[in-house]
Amino acid sequence: MVSQYLNCWKQYFNIKGRTNRKDFFGFVILDLIIILFLVWSGFYSQRNTFPMEEEPIWTLLVLYFLVGICPRISIYIRRIRDTGRNPNWILWCIFPVIGWFIIFILVMQPTFKSNQ
Repeated sequence: MVSQYLNCWKQYFNIKGRTNRKDFFGFVILDLIIILFLVWSGFYSQRNTFPMEEEPIWTLLVLYFLVGICPRISIYIRRIRDTGRNPNWILWCIFPVIGWFIIFILVMQPTFKSNQ
């Protein structure tokens, strides 16, 4: 899982390639674990301080999220291309819930045979 996560960061701006389901979900699961750990750490370290912006962990979370936008978008585009669809399908992410559900269904599809 760590190798898939690091591989995604190495292919930061590569949207022309392909990504299989194993690599995709290896990245997504580890990325989600890191984000959840940072959120948990923020709430745990907050204790009685207010506002939340004073805690450095929240700054770290926002920074990690912003820096990780490009790898997340590129891995989604590569995965959609791997299913044999046009990368423009990523635009469904604009629509909350319905679009996210459509993208989830797309990335769950098997690799398109002619792309292997």
